[in-house]
Amino acid sequence: MVVRFIAICTFLISLTALAQRPLLFDKQALENPQVRFIRLTTEDGLCHNRVTALLQDQFGFVWVGTINGLNRYDGRAFEVYKENPDNFTSLSSSHISSLVCDRKGDLYVGTKSGINQYNRLTNNFKHLELVGDSTVVPFPDIRELLLENDSILWIDTQEGQLVQFNINQRLITQVYIHPKSTQPYYLYHDLYLDHENVLWLGVRGYDMMYLNTKAQKLESIAADENDFSKKRTSDASCYFEDSKGNFWVSAIDGVYLMDKTQRTFKKLMNTSTFDINEDKNGNLWFATGSGIFKYNHIENKMMRFLNEKDNPHSITSNSTYKILEDQVGNMWFATSMGLNIYNPSPFPFGTYTHIPGISNSPEGYVVTAVAEDNHHNLWIGFEEDGLDYFNTKNDRFVHYIRQGNSKNQLAVNLVSALYFDKKNRLWIGLWRGIGFNLYEPEKDRFSLFTYYKKNLQKDWYADFCEDDKGHFYIGFWGADGLVYFDREKREFGESLQSRFLRTECSRLITRLYHDRQNTIWVGTTECGLHRYFPERDSATAFFCDGKDSSGLVSDDIKDITQDEDGTIWVLTSTLQKFDDQTRRFNEYGAADGFYSVDPISILSDKDSCLWITTKGDGLFKFDKRNNHFTQYLKTDGIQGNTFTSARLALSDGRLFFGGVNGFNLFNPRDIMVDTVVPKPFFGRFFVNDHIVSHDLNQQSSITMMPNDKVFSIELNSTDLINPERYLYQCMLIGFDNTWVDVDNTQRKLRYAAVPPGTYQLKYRLGNRNGKWSGELASVSILIKQPVYQTPWFIFLGFLAFAILLFLYIKRREYEFKIKGKAIELQQRVFRLQMNPHFMGNSLLAIQNFIYARDPKAAGNYLSDFSRLFRLILNNSKSEFILISKEIETLELYLKLQSLRFPGKFEVTFEMDETIDPDGYMIPPMLAQPIIENALEHGLFTKEGKGKLMIRFLRENDHLIFEVDDDGIGLTAALKLNLGKSMHDSTALKITQERIEILGKKYGFMVKFDVNEKWNEEGQSLGTTVRFTLPYCYSTGFN
Repeated sequence: MVVRFIAICTFLISLTALAQRPLLFDKQALENPQVRFIRLTTEDGLCHNRVTALLQDQFGFVWVGTINGLNRYDGRAFEVYKENPDNFTSLSSSHISSLVCDRKGDLYVGTKSGINQYNRLTNNFKHLELVGDSTVVPFPDIRELLLENDSILWIDTQEGQLVQFNINQRLITQVYIHPKSTQPYYLYHDLYLDHENVLWLGVRGYDMMYLNTKAQKLESIAADENDFSKKRTSDASCYFEDSKGNFWVSAIDGVYLMDKTQRTFKKLMNTSTFDINEDKNGNLWFATGSGIFKYNHIENKMMRFLNEKDNPHSITSNSTYKILEDQVGNMWFATSMGLNIYNPSPFPFGTYTHIPGISNSPEGYVVTAVAEDNHHNLWIGFEEDGLDYFNTKNDRFVHYIRQGNSKNQLAVNLVSALYFDKKNRLWIGLWRGIGFNLYEPEKDRFSLFTYYKKNLQKDWYADFCEDDKGHFYIGFWGADGLVYFDREKREFGESLQSRFLRTECSRLITRLYHDRQNTIWVGTTECGLHRYFPERDSATAFFCDGKDSSGLVSDDIKDITQDEDGTIWVLTSTLQKFDDQTRRFNEYGAADGFYSVDPISILSDKDSCLWITTKGDGLFKFDKRNNHFTQYLKTDGIQGNTFTSARLALSDGRLFFGGVNGFNLFNPRDIMVDTVVPKPFFGRFFVNDHIVSHDLNQQSSITMMPNDKVFSIELNSTDLINPERYLYQCMLIGFDNTWVDVDNTQRKLRYAAVPPGTYQLKYRLGNRNGKWSGELASVSILIKQPVYQTPWFIFLGFLAFAILLFLYIKRREYEFKIKGKAIELQQRVFRLQMNPHFMGNSLLAIQNFIYARDPKAAGNYLSDFSRLFRLILNNSKSEFILISKEIETLELYLKLQSLRFPGKFEVTFEMDETIDPDGYMIPPMLAQPIIENALEHGLFTKEGKGKLMIRFLRENDHLIFEVDDDGIGLTAALKLNLGKSMHDSTALKITQERIEILGKKYGFMVKFDVNEKWNEEGQSLGTTVRFTLPYCYSTGFN
């Protein structure tokens, strides 16, 4: 019975084995915790973590649908759109089920309450009403959308209706009925158009369906769990046709490869899968309920990515639903806990970093040393975390950490240097002052050696090396510098400190390097570079000072290497090349493209290139063939921008560089020239720091008002994950003369005080290799002129000004005319004022003659007086008279005065020969008041006979009239006439007023001077009065 029972059980087990469905991939998927995912969740602004739809439009924006809102991501932040019952331009529902976008950029959003079309110009939505078939509600519960040729929108609803909708006509053209989902809480659903234009429909809990266009109905492909050539379960979540024509179907029962011709299936894996996509390298990606899978169909290799609670760079959830590959190759995954993005670096630098809680990762962050054993595996030292063994074949780590008091372990976890000798023994420098360890892998044995046991001041280890004859050297940072060590006797030997110059500082060793000429190069801290020759037991040195002409730019030596050509390269504060013939160093610095001032390590590859790490400026590649530097930063895939001195060129050609966040291990030949440049697009447009446009990409122009003083534009691209990787340049044509660099961390262009006018803004992207995007983003910007600067306003302004000017001129002409008449009338009044004054004096003289009983004299006087009176009357009619007429009037006047005062004065007239008295004119009666004052107050009060000199002189274009007397003078006249005003007499005052009025009317200046003459004893010799007039021709004044 027992035998029979065993036989039956064996038979049943064999039947079970035979009943298992074969899998295309039946191995265990590999896991790599070093793959880093970027997380975007509600903490980053996502409106909900349950993501239902993903799409990137042609302007670079990624749209993320969730069960509680729609998100637009531009690489900076999320802009959220939700239903607002009070705003009919908002979404009709916040529950998003599907997203599609046509080639024009029109976005259609499927929701639980119909379809919404996004308007980029107004940043809101229009509710798309489904009309044309009464069986379809206008705003149904949308399960999935599919766009065909930008003209047909396929719509699948919760009610089991597949609707064909003509976008141009806004009309339903066909409706196909299928069973509706009985479990709508399962959100997966699919519409897919294959390369043969067959439309496939996937519904939760139902067989695969496709549209038979000939029969005009939906047909099913039945599942059969007992037939391995068919799908096992009635369910379909996704259809996908890859680049090689393979047709994949996923469902809750796994992933299948379908032969569409034979309608047969081969199962790839059993995991419930909800979406499938293919990246640019031909790898298939699967979003499943158990993480993300990456499948290489050609090599039949599968990689699995899971959520690891201690790994902040793992995916946020194992429940994944949607996959999107963006335009630059980033993979986006929708999960139940937000978005996860895998950024495949264009440069495979092989980054390894410590992941807390993950044993198969480096033990520490800061890598300080590395060495390769004879099995081509690596040993990695850390600043505080001991030693790691790294199997380069399977990427497995084994950790060596000091724990407890066992002697057979690291003496301390602070590792400073590692070196594998030719006998595969690992020498471990420690940074603690207690000595160094020797580890023998075959024996799994640690040994400790101490150079100076009395204190901790000397045992600080910088490096190890051995020469061609097997001599082993230890480089101390301090102690005795370079020291022999006998590995067979296990004891320290002679110090070589005395072979070096400047022994007081040359013992501070930073690096030892054994070259192919069997010499040892010794780098120091601030004490130059030394070269030790073991066969001669002597050394030479190079310093950076005035006594050394080698060209070394710094005494602080960071690293030394020898390239494939045998040339020695040294890192100081820059890169330097040693010429062994001239014993001089050539420098390569900022002028050559090497911008770092703090390099730390250097290695040479096998292709004429040097690789240089820095503290803060990333990694540089120097191509010796063209002296060109290329910089790589953290955004390019390296562990970080700050490296340590740990470096190693592996035997297989790969390079190792340690940093403060792990290490990089890569093949230099895999680091190709970056030719990828994403497409540039504009983001939001701001005026005076207020958003004017949310998306400029569908606008050919934008108009600004005159008071819009400041405007700025966000610069976007199709790469939303690594925007800092690129160079940004803009030019406002009409304002800028050349391309303007824009900060790649802010990516925002700002202009202020741009004059009114029409401008064209152009924007381009480039990479660090000098390649610029072929496509430009461009928009026209019109800044309106202020009203007062517009042509019509200027014209009206000029017209108004001309009218006002014309009226003003006419007004002034009228005023001048009235004023001229008034002045002329005033002049005549002044002249008439003067005539009675003179007549009064003359009549007084005649009276005196009559009283003196001299009728003849009175008759003569009266005759001359009447003649003078006629002259005065005639002259009073004119503003100007000939000089000869004025002289005639003066002679008559003086004659009359001489009759009044006979023998009291004599008169002399002087006339400049250049003066034409009959051709030039002066104002009438202008001189008479001056002469009268000279007679009355100067000569008539003088004892004896006086002299009166009247001169007419010419200086250039001026006529000078001068009256000179030798009377008693001004001072004496004032005393005699106390209480009377000589110079304020009526005649003199009238003369001054006449001169002022004439000057105003004809625009000339009259110079009027009154001077008293004195002798050396201080006695007055008389008075001189002079005034200057323009010398005018008889035509008068112009």
